[in-house]
Amino acid sequence: MKLGTLIKRVFYVSIFLSIGLILSLSLFSYSPHDLTFWHDCSESAVKTSNLLGAFGANLAALLLYLFGFSAILLIFYSVLFAA
Repeated sequence: MKLGTLIKRVFYVSIFLSIGLILSLSLFSYSPHDLTFWHDCSESAVKTSNLLGAFGANLAALLLYLFGFSAILLIFYSVLFAA
């Protein structure tokens, strides 16, 4: 295997594993009480309980809104593409 091909392969594996990690952290720490674009709370002191903060809360809300609980399959697909 050439060095350029190996570097490209390692790059793609790291990207897909990072996507899988981000998706898993945001989806598994999802709370319907987090502040998102769709669910606004009148209390300004409400803290986001998602592990990735506001980004993770919005990402999880968007994915669950679009795909439902099958959004969890996106984690497995990203890890599968990394292999």
